Amino acid sequence: VNSKNDEIDSHMLAKMGKENADDLTEWKPLPPLYEKVLFLIRRMDQVVRTRQVERNRLEGHGGIKSFAAADKYTKSAVEFYDKQEAQISEEIANLVATDARLDADVKLLKTIPGIGEKTAPVLAILLNTRNFKSAGQFAKFVGVIPKDNKSGSSVDSPSRMSKAGSSAIRAKLYS
Repeated sequence: VNSKNDEIDSHMLAKMGKENADDLTEWKPLPPLYEKVLFLIRRMDQVVRTRQVERNRLEGHGGIKSFAAADKYTKSAVEFYDKQEAQISEEIANLVATDARLDADVKLLKTIPGIGEKTAPVLAILLNTRNFKSAGQFAKFVGVIPKDNKSGSSVDSPSRMSKAGSSAIRAKLYS
């Protein structure tokens, strides 16, 4: 197809859907509990980023006396974000505990080194709401599969992480 417009796009999507009908699954909205947990996790991520901005501000002032008047407010903001993170974390844990399957999956995921309180619920929800047919399919979705680069002058190049897939989930795995 040499052109691109809405009519051509719709025909191409219909053709692709018809050809891949056996692999397609019906989209279903997330259960309200999962949605609530994910929104709280997003809020906690925002709180953590904002708190780091405030900490960087304090560090940048480096004890300069003329900043002392403003720094007391910055310190207060950091304390506020510390408390808010703890409250959100507790609320997430309480919500996860209300669903036996989610709770069991989160506990199991946390036994994996490097998977903690913030990452386990996201992965558990993802695994419970998507129909991954293999571990490789899940790894590809998350974006942690190796990518070979062995052509031309780069025959000896090491494999790297592909970075295809969800950057948000991959960031949680590497934070």
